[in-house]
Amino acid sequence: MEPLGARDVQYGYDADGKQNRLFVTSAGYDYTFGYDPLGRFEKILSSNVTQFQYSYDAASNETQRLNVVTNVAQVYGGRNGVVSKHLTFRRRFG
Repeated sequence: MEPLGARDVQYGYDADGKQNRLFVTSAGYDYTFGYDPLGRFEKILSSNVTQFQYSYDAASNETQRLNVVTNVAQVYGGRNGVVSKHLTFRRRFG
């Protein structure tokens, strides 16, 4: 694997200066980052499909991090420490 060149990676930013896009030209990776109305990091999308979802409590402490692809959820307690990690199964019909 060759290292990425500086021109191979492109970044995008929103009006508030938060990174909202990462594109790796040679690999074809295109990630979009979403933020909630309070400006907290909320999700990572790839090809417009949510890959990771983040949840917060009223004090902006992270309460859950969900890997949508693998359905693994980490639940956080006080001071953002992981209190549980579990796999959830979703039945897909199609």
